[in-house]
Order: sequence, then C-alpha cells, then structure tokens
Amino acid sequence: MNSKNITALKDKLKGFFSMGEMKRLDQAEILLWCHDINRNYTYQGLKYSSITDSLNDRFSKMGISVVTIARPYSEISEKKCYGHVYRVNGLIARAVFLDYIIRVAIKTIKSPSESLKIFFQIIAWERILKKIKPKIIIGIEPIKELCIAANNNNIYTIDVQHGVQIDSTGEYAGHFYRMSYRGREQKGWPDFVACWDQDSTKLLTKHRSKYTKPITLGHPWALRFLSNKDKLDLLVNEVPTKYKLESNLPVILYSLQYSRDSSGNTDSFIKIPSELDSFIKNEGSSYTWWLRVHPQLLREGFREDTFDKLEELYSGYNNVNWYEASYAPLPYVLSKTALHLTRDSSVVKEAAYFGIKSGLFDNPPMHKRLSNLYSELINKEEVEIIIGYEHIKNFIYYGCLKSTKYNNNQKLANYESTLKNILKIVNK
Repeated sequence: MNSKNITALKDKLKGFFSMGEMKRLDQAEILLWCHDINRNYTYQGLKYSSITDSLNDRFSKMGISVVTIARPYSEISEKKCYGHVYRVNGLIARAVFLDYIIRVAIKTIKSPSESLKIFFQIIAWERILKKIKPKIIIGIEPIKELCIAANNNNIYTIDVQHGVQIDSTGEYAGHFYRMSYRGREQKGWPDFVACWDQDSTKLLTKHRSKYTKPITLGHPWALRFLSNKDKLDLLVNEVPTKYKLESNLPVILYSLQYSRDSSGNTDSFIKIPSELDSFIKNEGSSYTWWLRVHPQLLREGFREDTFDKLEELYSGYNNVNWYEASYAPLPYVLSKTALHLTRDSSVVKEAAYFGIKSGLFDNPPMHKRLSNLYSELINKEEVEIIIGYEHIKNFIYYGCLKSTKYNNNQKLANYESTLKNILKIVNK
C-alpha cells in the first residue's frame, strides 16, 4: 500500500472509537444530509447550512419532524450545529475498516469478488436508516453507499444542487456525477436531483437521466431572501443590522476560489488576475470592491493566512472590503451588487438570480471549458469571458451602467410547488 492510500485510510478511520452513536439517533420523517463545509453561515451562534437548513426551517414550520446526519467524518460538535444533528463517524469508520479487510482478503486469497458480496458501509447505513425511519433523504451530495442503503429500504433520496454539476458536453462533471464515482452498474444514484434552475435541469437530464431524475426546485437560500412570503423570517431580518455592507459607489463582487497543493489538499486562494488587480489599484476608485473568500478558506487553519494575504494586497485601498463580504449571506451581498467577477465560481449562477452579469477570468487554454460550463448564460449574454485590460474596462463600465430587471415570481411559485410534491412523498 502506498503512502497516499495509507493517508486516505487514516482519514476514513477518524472517529473509529466513537461509541454510542446509534443510541442517540431519533426517528424523523425527513433526514437531511450535509458536510461540515456546507455549514457556511452562523445563526443564533450555531453553524448553519444555508441550503439544507433553509429546507429544515421550512419543513419544521410545516410540523414535519426533521433530523440531520453530518456527513462523515464531521469534526463539528452536534451542540454547535443548527437543528437536530447527529454524527455517525464511528459507525462508518468501523464499516470502512471492515470493507478494507474484505478487499485485502479477496486479493490475498485471489477469490472472485462475487464470492464475498458483503459491503459493511451499506449495512451500517441501513442500520442507521432503520433507526431513524425517514420517508425521504434530502441533502447535498449524498454518497453512493447511503443511496444504495436507502434504495434497499424503499426510501427516496434527493440531492440538492450545490455548484455547477455538469457542463454542456457532459464530459466535465462534479465528482458526485462522474461515472467513475457512481458507475453504470450499481444503484448508488439519488432518485432525484433538485436543481437550482431550468438550465441545470436540462443539462443533467441530457447527460445523466439514465441514472437519476433531475427536477427544478430552485435555490432555497437565494429564494429565501427574494421571497416576501414570510416577512417574519428572523434570519433574513437580522442580516442588515448584523452586516454593514453599504456603498455610495457601484459594487463589484469578486468571488475568490481556492487552490490545491500537489497532494490535492486545500492550499490558498487563487489570486485575482494581474490585469484586474492593476485596474482595481489604478482605475478602480469609482467602484466599491467586495472580495468574497470561499468558505473552504474561512475554516480554521486557512482563515488567518487568507486574510493576512488580502491585507497585504489591498490594505491601502479603502474601497476594497473582504471581511463582511465573506461572512454575510451571499444573497444579501448579491442584492447590493452591480456586477460579478470570478475565475469560474458557481456564484455565476446565483448572481443570475439577481439579474447580475458575470465576467469570467482564466487562462486562454481554459476558455473552451468556461464556455461549456456556462454556455446557456453566455448565450443569454448574462456571462462574458474576459480577455485583456481594455475588455475589463469596457465590461465593468457598461456592466455597471446596465441594470437587468429580474422577476423571480415564477421561480418562487415553482419552489413552493416542488416542496408540496416532496411533502406528498412524506405524507404517503
């Protein structure tokens, strides 16, 4: 076994000796699922998952029982998380270890893999599901073992979109939609994928409809801020007093992304392109610049270094802000933004909800990939690939002048309708 495999196995065995997890599990009609990194907001002093906890709040108000499983291997204490959250690190770590022993045994005795058809991770998830007894599982990227266990027990699974799932060619897909991960021969696909918009639904239907059924739900977090239905929403109402994001100048948002080191681990943020950096420092005084740090870099161990680097680059420019722009809810930030720039962040799609154009920056060899990622929005002239300093100047000038009116009534109506259809499953 090489060092990379040993490191991967060690990561998967975190929490191996955590005991008593099964006893703590409560029954619920809906089981939510999310990773620690998805808890990218703080509400009532607790870690809050913008997408799944928005659904949590909606379902709870309807009188439906909801619990959340933190995707292994979660490091955040249940007490620090919003809602009824359970960690099952130990249960799954021990199952991973047993699966590893089986694989080693098959290789050692050179036995056909079909002769040892036992998967302890699936068995572990089935035990968990039989204790909780959900009628449906909804979450961000449910893993294949959980989907198989749910399928074996006639429980529906819904993956809620998180970022760009697939490009127009079908060749570039997020990890959980790659055929190398789920494959054509096994049952580890979610029953449904709840997409943010019609364009995403169409692309996923075109390239993955043999394996899962894409539906258009809408973006739970964005629509929460765009809706006037619940004027007593405490979370939405507290935001303007919690974050002082005001400007007398047009606001340009730049979504920073993170890089990886040679081992594939999170390293640092990808710097703003040099030509845009020059524009900000030399000709950008007529605008307010909000630099939004990726949630991955707001974690302990990355946050201080990231802010220090931004301080070094832009501390001399009073019109550049990165702290509150990174922590405030993205929909609130976008509601005050005139234009959006990024390398290729999926914030492009969220900006489109607010009628905000996006400019994309990447090296020329990657332009075709960008075109395939955002082909529909490029065709609608809501996104441009930026090439050169003059293009930056013109895009910013005309982009900030032109205000696109957006009407989300249809999206809001579709969101409510889809939620009602989900409840029909629960009420069966």
